Amino acid sequence: MGDDCGADLERHCWTDAYWTGRWAALSEESIMSKSQDGNRVAVILGVGRDLGRSTALALAHADADVALVARTTTETAQIAQEISALGRQSWVIQADLTCPDECTKAAGLLSAVGDHVDVVVSILGGAGTLRNSEFESLLDDGLDSWRRVFETTFWAPAQAICAFVPLLRASHEPHVVVVNSLAAVQPRRGRGAYTAAKSALAGLTRTMALELAQYGIRVNGLHMGATKSAAWEMAVDEAAVREGIERDEVIARYSAMNPLGYIPDPDEIAETIVFLASSHSRPLTGQSIHASLGAWM
Repeated sequence: MGDDCGADLERHCWTDAYWTGRWAALSEESIMSKSQDGNRVAVILGVGRDLGRSTALALAHADADVALVARTTTETAQIAQEISALGRQSWVIQADLTCPDECTKAAGLLSAVGDHVDVVVSILGGAGTLRNSEFESLLDDGLDSWRRVFETTFWAPAQAICAFVPLLRASHEPHVVVVNSLAAVQPRRGRGAYTAAKSALAGLTRTMALELAQYGIRVNGLHMGATKSAAWEMAVDEAAVREGIERDEVIARYSAMNPLGYIPDPDEIAETIVFLASSHSRPLTGQSIHASLGAWM
């Protein structure tokens, strides 16, 4: 049809010139939506050395100042220095988010230095955080161990996110990203507590999306499959010893479970989190995005 699309099709003809101009405009603005005062603030709940660090640095690269909330400052102090080296501001907040009062305290500390939060990312409740009690059997081990898993994996993100809602409401375009697991939709024998808690977390994500939509707060879940991390490397080592095979064989077997055929590193997952925290995901809320390389479709 060339450049002349005809009068009746003109509204639907997206020419090369249109897209050239559109992408030029996008390249001049940060992927993160600006708040009214031009300052972007992100909060990461449950920061660790793997995905937590990658997410913090990815958000800082996207021009956000970052608050790092964790039970201990073992990892967060070093991550804060890396954020500062990128020219962004950071805050280290020590809090046990399984305690409601600690959640309130964390939000209060941040409100003392700022009047809004644009992004909250919850990475709470990863596999192995409770000495593998999330893998215990309901019938064999009872509910006590399951309750501990729910404290970390369900209640901690629920009450922590709620504590930051007043600051999110003050944002021009607030986003919440709840990092979840493939286990929420793909249960496996021997992972009952973890599966149940992650399934509840998925329901929480949709419920929050519905209830917070009136404030313009978007809430989406990111469901991870196997991802390279210290815990994953340990699992590979244990499997190799248990089965008497080489590590490379274990890694190849895990990789083959994904249609794309490899195990992603935390930086790849962090980039997806930044997308969900950005203006480019504006139409999305209440969605479960599976960053599992096709392991779940």
